[in-house]
Amino acid sequence: MSALNHYIVSNIEGLRVVNYVEVAALTALLYDVTLTFTREVIFIAIIQLHKATETEVGNFLSAKWSFAKILYLLTRYYGLAFLIAKTIIDVQLNLPAEVCKTYFYWSAGASEIVFTTLVNLILVLRLHALYDRNPKVLLFLCVAVSGEFAAEFYVSVRTAIDTSKHVISAPFGLPFAGCLTLDGERPYTLAAWVPCIIVASIFFSMTLYKVIQKIKLQGNIRSISSIQISPLLAGIFKDGTIFYLIITIALIVNTITVSSLSGPYIAICRSWLFSLYSISGCRLILHLREIAYSKSKHSGWSETISANVFQPLMKPR
Repeated sequence: MSALNHYIVSNIEGLRVVNYVEVAALTALLYDVTLTFTREVIFIAIIQLHKATETEVGNFLSAKWSFAKILYLLTRYYGLAFLIAKTIIDVQLNLPAEVCKTYFYWSAGASEIVFTTLVNLILVLRLHALYDRNPKVLLFLCVAVSGEFAAEFYVSVRTAIDTSKHVISAPFGLPFAGCLTLDGERPYTLAAWVPCIIVASIFFSMTLYKVIQKIKLQGNIRSISSIQISPLLAGIFKDGTIFYLIITIALIVNTITVSSLSGPYIAICRSWLFSLYSISGCRLILHLREIAYSKSKHSGWSETISANVFQPLMKPR
């Protein structure tokens, strides 16, 4: 048996395991969509409340669109569509080399860079409102997001070029699912994930600073129970903390697997990263819509991300 055939045979099991993990990630994402769909119908897509009546329901096409709403729908359903398409391709047997080359370009350019950018834009909206729409803060956030995007774009292009050069065609009579490529050097792995962790840490630190600042503005506080923070600000901090922990852990695990494993196993955590970005990212907006609606039944998207809703509901004693 040639060295190439031996490499293929030894990695068939790896392809199967990675496909199983991918199907599990897709299943988790589909399950999460079913859990939040009713809330999305109420708070995101369909219900359109008017001053004349609080129970009037408009249809989807007549409801007002906004940048935040578009970001939510893309974050929620782009990941689902991407994982479905990727899973369908990855379970196909004996794909031609040319198809696999196209697949690797598509997978590199339409995956991490899209997910992280969508979620970063949501975080920029939240932080911009949290800092009273300060233009200097907006400029800083845009620079941070642009820097991360540039690093991811470079890595995506390098990944697509390298993997497409080393595509392996299945030998006759030896079927395997999906596409396989020879192991290559991965000197730019850290360039892919470190910027994501740094930017996420910056965003979380900015949120934490604003919460501490709001508490200090209340003056003397006798106990924790006397602290008054608006539900929306508390929601931003809670959701931001959960998102930061989930995504940071996922990024670190993905960095370790890509750096230390070989063959198909380097992608074993990749599908879960996509799924977690969609699951946690969409909640950054969904929870704010729910909190804003509970405060005012007439709140729209502009009120959801406006600065005045971050004030406490009642003054501290």
